[in-house]
This record gives sequence, structure tokens and C-alpha cells, in this order.
Amino acid sequence: MSKLEEYRINNENWFEVAYKDAISEDRGSCDENEKARYALLIQIQYDFQESDQELIRFLFEQEIIAREKDEFQGIGSALWLGAFLLAKFRAPADISLFYRAKNSNFDTHCGFDIEFVFWPLKDNTDAYLADNHPELLNDLGGIYLESGINETISEWWAGQLGQYPDCVEKELPLVLYERSLYFEDIEKAKEYLDSWASNEPESDRKQSYLKYAYKEIGEFDKAISIAKKDINLKGPGWDKASAFRDLLELYTRSGAPSVALQYIESIDAEFKRFDNWKRAGLGHMTVKSAFEYSIECNDSSAGKKAFKYANAWGNQVNKLPFVVLEAGMQAAEKWNMYFKAKKYKKLAEQERARIDSM
Repeated sequence: MSKLEEYRINNENWFEVAYKDAISEDRGSCDENEKARYALLIQIQYDFQESDQELIRFLFEQEIIAREKDEFQGIGSALWLGAFLLAKFRAPADISLFYRAKNSNFDTHCGFDIEFVFWPLKDNTDAYLADNHPELLNDLGGIYLESGINETISEWWAGQLGQYPDCVEKELPLVLYERSLYFEDIEKAKEYLDSWASNEPESDRKQSYLKYAYKEIGEFDKAISIAKKDINLKGPGWDKASAFRDLLELYTRSGAPSVALQYIESIDAEFKRFDNWKRAGLGHMTVKSAFEYSIECNDSSAGKKAFKYANAWGNQVNKLPFVVLEAGMQAAEKWNMYFKAKKYKKLAEQERARIDSM
């Protein structure tokens, strides 16, 4: 018996896919059951039944709770899918739930479709809110008519139906690639990515996506090849320095060979062309990237030179973040730079204390 069939029979086990607080090293607070819940929503997408309404509503509400508590915020594919499945019932009682999803964090407020709120009742939404949720009228009253949703909402729903087909065979390769990557099935992810790439016409968008995708699945040589071509298309200064930094990160993740030092030197040459990198995120990110290369590099000459470049840049930017200071400390310790390691350790401790006191 599948998990979906089990949950259809017995709602006492729904706690297995409920939001559950957990701590992750890379994300901080997170949801222990997020993958199980998303997998269940995908099963329902391909085997939708009218009797699943309460289960879908439960899953969607858990997705909302996850967005409300996630330190990294975001929207996420599972929230979108849960919203679509619940919207298929067009139940007025869910309007307040869609409103809550829209306002569960900054990213959802900006990016989650307001159409979900109006889809159940369309232009009768205001009257329903007045009778059932008058507290929402200040935010939602009149939006349906004033925003133009009235003319486009049916087209919007047709788009939703196209985005979420009723069987896996109708899914787009990139959707299946991203799902496989999320569930850590790297071999499947590679298959779907190759399928998409073989049929997608050549374009800057395609190359940009492939560079990112190859990085995600660990095919760094392919990503490096694209990144090198990309550099030739960038103008001098900010754009080229940023492109060199992207290339450096790829080399670092592929083992930090000594040959990559030339790209740190290229970044330094670009930095000499303009000054505002010192006052922007590019400066912080590039210092961090050079420190991380120094940590991963096993060639002492290249590793030490990388540290010196990063240290020199770091002395020119405004207030390095904790993660950059920590990387500087680790790089200095690796190459037995006692005084530099002591300096970065002290600065990192001071920054950590400042953050903890906020």
C-alpha cells in the first residue's frame, strides 16, 4: 500500500507529513518532513480525487506554516503545488487560507499569486469577505475589479492546469530535473537535464541555466567550460570581475587546482578598473571565494597567494561578514599564518558577539 492510500484510509498518521521543527547546518531552522510532504503532493497531482480535499488542505496549511517559520523564507514548489490542488475545489472557505499563504513571508507576499484568493468566487469575493472575514477587506476589498484580474483570471487558471499535468509523462523535463535534484536522485536529474538540453534551441538563457545546473549536479568541468565562454562576453570592470568570481567558485568546488590562481589575479586586475566593489556585496563575496579557494587548494604557493589577495581586498571593503572572517581564519590557519589567523579569529568572535546581542 502506498503512503497516499494509507493516508486516505487513516488520518491519524497525517502527523508524519506535518511541519516539524528541525535544525540544519546550512539552513538553520527547517522542516524535517518537507520532502515527505512534497512527495505526497506529487502523488496526489497524478492521482487526484475529490475525497482528498481535507488531506490536501492539511498539507497546504503545513506548507504555509513552513514558510512562516523558515529563516530563508522563499516560496517553494510544494507551496505552489498545494495551492493548485486546493484551488481545484474552489471552496470559499479556503480564501482565508490562500490569503495567509500570500502573507506568510516577504517572498510569498511579493511572488505568490493573488489570483488564488479570488479564484473560488471571483467577483463575489468582496461580498463573501464582508460576511465572513471583514478583517481582510482592508487589504482585499475591490482588488478583483481594480487590478484587472477580472479579465485574466480564467486565463491564469488555464496556465495553472498546464503547469500541473495529471501524469508524469506530460511533465516538462526541467520540472522533473528540479524535482529529482530536490529529492537527491542525481542520476535521474542528469537524464532529465540532458533531455531538455538536447531539445532546447541554443540561447544565452540555455547556457546560463546549464551552467547553474551542472554546478548543482557536480559536473563542474561542463560548468567551467560554459563559464569560460561567458567571460568573453562580459565588459570590463564589474561584469568581468563577477564572471571571474563565478569561475573561481567552480574551480574551488572541483578541487581547487593551482591553475585557478590566474582567475584570482584576473579579478584583481578588474578591481583596479573601478572602486564600487569595495562598498557592495561583490567585494564581500569575492573575498570569501578567494579564502575558500585558499582553504581547498593543496598547492602551498597558490594557496598562500590566494590568501594574500583575499586579505588585501578584505582590507579595502566595509565590515566583512562573519562567514568571510571565519573563512579568513581557516585559510590563515591552514598555511600557518599565525598572526593573520589570530586577527581573523578575533574579528570573527567580535562579529559573532554582535550578531548574538541583536
